[in-house]
Amino acid sequence: AMEGFRDFFLQLAASHINAPLAPIARDFLLDRFDQFVSRRKPPDHPPYSAMIESAIVALNETRGSSESSISQHLEKSYAFLPVAHAELLKNHLEELCESGDIILNRWKRYKFVGEDRNHPAIGAKVSRKKFQGMKKNKQHRFKKLSVRKDGVKCTNRKKS
Repeated sequence: AMEGFRDFFLQLAASHINAPLAPIARDFLLDRFDQFVSRRKPPDHPPYSAMIESAIVALNETRGSSESSISQHLEKSYAFLPVAHAELLKNHLEELCESGDIILNRWKRYKFVGEDRNHPAIGAKVSRKKFQGMKKNKQHRFKKLSVRKDGVKCTNRKKS
């Protein structure tokens, strides 16, 4: 199919009535065509899922790895990434999240499922004692407001 498209491209370029296609121009067009249109070669890098997993392991960030840090790591590690690398990376990150291999935590960073202990998918229990203590402290910090007969809000503190 690609050879047919290439031949059509050359016929279209040679079909100009006033200026026939010179051999130098033909060679130039073929070189440019080969640069812009791939010949369906397999990529020189492993699958994106394997690259993403190796990047998360290599970066080893405590809160997880952001999409930009994963992208930078892949660009440094693999020389010949496709032109649409950013879109492919985003798509594969979403697929890995949907399959359950990795998770996107609340800081919008990607981690392996076993690393985030507070994620509901893991089934870990969150300690409630910490939150109960915070509620008690908040009650003492806030002033209690009451409404007087004339509709003005005021605090219930005694003047000393």
